[in-house]
Amino acid sequence: MRSKISSVLRQYPFAFVLSGILSTYFFLTKSSLLIFSLIAFTIAIFRFKLIILTAFLVILVFAFKKSQTLPLNFEQDSEFKAKIISVKEQSRFLSVIARSESSKNVFLYVPKKYTINDSGKYLFYAKIKSIDALKDDDFRDFLKSKGIYYYGFAYYAKCLSTGNMLDNFRRKIITENYYFLKDPHDRLIEAAVFGDTKRLFPIIDYFKNTQTIHILSVSGVHMSFAFAIFYFLFFKIVSNIKSIYQRYNLKIISSIFGIVSTLVYFSISGGQIPAVRSFIMIMLFVLSMIFGLQKNAYNILFFVATLFFIFYGFEIFSDISFVLSFVMTFFAIYTAFVIQRLKLKKLYAFFVFSFCMSVFSIPLSVYYFGYVSTTSFVSNLILDPYFGFLIMPMSFLSIVFTFLPYYFKWPFFAIFDFVIKIYFQILIFLSNLTKIIHINPINNVVVVLLYIVLIALVELIVSKISAASFSKANLSQ
Repeated sequence: MRSKISSVLRQYPFAFVLSGILSTYFFLTKSSLLIFSLIAFTIAIFRFKLIILTAFLVILVFAFKKSQTLPLNFEQDSEFKAKIISVKEQSRFLSVIARSESSKNVFLYVPKKYTINDSGKYLFYAKIKSIDALKDDDFRDFLKSKGIYYYGFAYYAKCLSTGNMLDNFRRKIITENYYFLKDPHDRLIEAAVFGDTKRLFPIIDYFKNTQTIHILSVSGVHMSFAFAIFYFLFFKIVSNIKSIYQRYNLKIISSIFGIVSTLVYFSISGGQIPAVRSFIMIMLFVLSMIFGLQKNAYNILFFVATLFFIFYGFEIFSDISFVLSFVMTFFAIYTAFVIQRLKLKKLYAFFVFSFCMSVFSIPLSVYYFGYVSTTSFVSNLILDPYFGFLIMPMSFLSIVFTFLPYYFKWPFFAIFDFVIKIYFQILIFLSNLTKIIHINPINNVVVVLLYIVLIALVELIVSKISAASFSKANLSQ
């Protein structure tokens, strides 16, 4: 028994380090999940080095944690310069996250009469308060997870600079899409491909109803599609060049090209922090599959989560985007292993993977959002591949056509607009067809237990199928 535990500790050391860190976080937040993390962490007593490493990391984060809380009654009129991080359109205001020159992140409500680009430097006059004054606990926790400790209302905003070369390059592409694509088609491309989310308000409900809202913010899903597009494009090209495919491993050089191209796209799209987290996790999963590191995929995932803790502190565990990307990447790795064990053909593997990921997303969706869409599975099965394998490649082509003469790009953008139109027709149809089932908030312990039951159910089904296949093989012999 002890040898088996020691073997698990050697294979997945960072799983137990992360469970120790989570135990500290759950203790500080008085979470009922503490019992689960403690049970996992107690196994580390068979390898005392892991306990020492966990204690060192926790102490390190506490030692370097910067206190940014202000007195509850703090309020002042401030004039400051800040770099824009993100902009989102709301019914009456723009919600802006900006980083001031004093390296403090600020959340601002800005009147719509001011044009705020999603990049560049601005001068603000604003009434700033501490987030400790917020009565909405969920909103305060959301701001803390983004490293924001100040919020307020800006009554004046002036653009000082439009950003760096990549920002201006992206803005030119967005302007071309705005000129050639009809509304709301241009809004989708601005947000879902190039990271400009400030004009989302009229279309966001369609994506909420179908639970495909992840499409609207550049994240690991987009990076995975981008990587796949560039990888297969380069693989197809070099596989026809004899001097290359005879001398080099095409998977490796195609992967390098895919990574570099995806990073370029990532830079153009803005590279927001939530996207960075999702991108790193999804990319690790993709690379582990390509380079044959399947056995290390889990440990790499836990190692990256531990790194995020070191850089962002305990607040990272209250960030919804981090939790969602971590959990779904974990189940993406698990589902890939299940498909390998079943030895499914590509078409069946695609449907099984899509179905499993949809099912595994339900407990977290209910926990965070309190509802389930009846068309969620169908919507993700149809709209995600449509977006990834049609709209995204054409979006990349639009970058090239942006710099061509009008008579070249007009036919392309006409076809592109038609492709997006079909996408919206499917989206609106599914949105109108759906029924939203509101569910009472569930406890986080129930979420964990649901995942345990789901994994047990999957393992039971896999064992039954494997046993049936084995019996069939014996009979055929």
